[in-house]
Amino acid sequence: MVASSTEPWRRDDESVIPAYALTGGRTAPRHRMRLETLIARGPAPEDQLAHCAPAERQLLELCSSTPLPVVEVVGRLRLPVLVAQVLISDLIDSGGLSVVASMDAARPGVQMLEATLAGLRRKFPQAG
Repeated sequence: MVASSTEPWRRDDESVIPAYALTGGRTAPRHRMRLETLIARGPAPEDQLAHCAPAERQLLELCSSTPLPVVEVVGRLRLPVLVAQVLISDLIDSGGLSVVASMDAARPGVQMLEATLAGLRRKFPQAG
């Protein structure tokens, strides 16, 4: 049975393929990533990724032209979040994908938060 191109967990006969079948039974990604983490096509050559499963090939195709956040990949592939994260993690390990930016690095510092709070208090003194 061949997987449908729009929903990798469905077969052509409309029976549902369990999510754990797409991840080989794994339930946790090896790499931590948030939903807003940007991923892009990695440095691995195309022939090295010939062994990829259909869902992984779809993932690579999605990320080939522009970096995408994990949440957008999840939405476009219509996969459960954890399944997508496991597949993304596998592709990061193989060099098929790479992390472009993680929002962890872009978190505001304490000074920025205090300055924002002070500005809000000046603008809205009645708010407390």
